[in-house]
Amino acid sequence: MFQGNRNIGSDPLLTRYMKGVFNKRPPTSRYTQMWDVNIVLNYVKTLSLSSITLKDLTIKLCMLMALTSAQRCQTLYLFNIDDMECVGDVYTFHLKEHIKQSRPSYKVAPVVFHRFSEENLCVVRTLETYLHRTAAFRNDSKLFLSFIKPHRAVSKDTIGRWIKICMIRSGLDVALYKPHSTRSASVSKAKAKSLPIESIMAQAGWTAPSTFTVFYDMPIVQDNFSKTYSHAVLS
Repeated sequence: MFQGNRNIGSDPLLTRYMKGVFNKRPPTSRYTQMWDVNIVLNYVKTLSLSSITLKDLTIKLCMLMALTSAQRCQTLYLFNIDDMECVGDVYTFHLKEHIKQSRPSYKVAPVVFHRFSEENLCVVRTLETYLHRTAAFRNDSKLFLSFIKPHRAVSKDTIGRWIKICMIRSGLDVALYKPHSTRSASVSKAKAKSLPIESIMAQAGWTAPSTFTVFYDMPIVQDNFSKTYSHAVLS
């Protein structure tokens, strides 16, 4: 506080200075173009659920969840089977902890996954396979466990490394694209499939269209252009 109980945020000189900083260095996106989701999906399809190792199953589930939900590694890390709900062909994860978008006026929406017709691209079928494979040694309610004994719950950084492994195997340049780029790749593909901007914003947890247009809406490299968000990304 300044003298006279004046709030620092309302000081006219400081306000003008911060506005000048913003105008001189406006926020920009890390990327100018984005990788094609189909490049990764073509690799993921080769990982057959009938003969997959636990490591590859874990990596596959991470990537499919990241792409079909447009969520960050932090959100995937927070997925908890105690807060998971299954109704028919739909799995829902309710988030009990804060994520990046959390604020007093914003209620975090649950993350929903829908079954997809092609089994080797179906996030729900992959999730069900993962839950079955990990049931025998599961010692934590966090969804993602290490595929190495003693199979403890993993950190968000580990989830990021798993996504990076999948990107490398798919042939993407990980010196250029980071694991977080799955979010931009996902929403850019959804837009290319003509999904309404309102649906994209709701899926990603944005309240302002400018967040999408400034930071995430990118032209797709090697552009290979449903009713649910996940179907738009996978098809």
